[in-house]
Amino acid sequence: MNLKKAFKSLLIDISDLQDFFGFDYVIIGGLAVGMWGHIRATKDIDILADIKSDILNGFTEKLKAKGYKVGIRRGDVFDPIPLMLRITIPEGKGGPTVADMLIITRDWEKEILKNKRQFKYEDISVNLISVEDLILIKLRSSSPIDEFDARELFLINKDEIDHELLKRRAKMMNVDKKLTRFLKGLSDNP
Repeated sequence: MNLKKAFKSLLIDISDLQDFFGFDYVIIGGLAVGMWGHIRATKDIDILADIKSDILNGFTEKLKAKGYKVGIRRGDVFDPIPLMLRITIPEGKGGPTVADMLIITRDWEKEILKNKRQFKYEDISVNLISVEDLILIKLRSSSPIDEFDARELFLINKDEIDHELLKRRAKMMNVDKKLTRFLKGLSDNP
């Protein structure tokens, strides 16, 4: 497995499909954490995408035609991830590894796309989740590694973080109480 090659291959193919289908996306997860300055190990690629239901089947078929295996996972209304594509990247494209493409189903997720940042990876322009939104989805997850990531991201990027945006977005994502505790914890343990 060559994660760099897999990431680049997938970005190129997603960019082609983005032009064809007209959807938007951002990189989230461990790769985004690294792009925002907190380097840590990751074995997969996580993407948040706004792919409408009427193009979802065509999108998956185009990915398959490019050599990827694609599975669709549908959760119920209480599932934290109601709709996800599990994309297996083949060996010839840097795999085998997986990319999880979370499909937007909530209004607050759409706001993440409006707040995205552009990042240059080699010669490719990448849509990257904002540091504020990345911190908040890490807090929303509440796993120990995600809370650690949120802390490191905040400390590394503290001078660039828009605190008003962070608070406003936390309220939209229903993690405003977690954010308050998180910020208090940072001030108690700098």
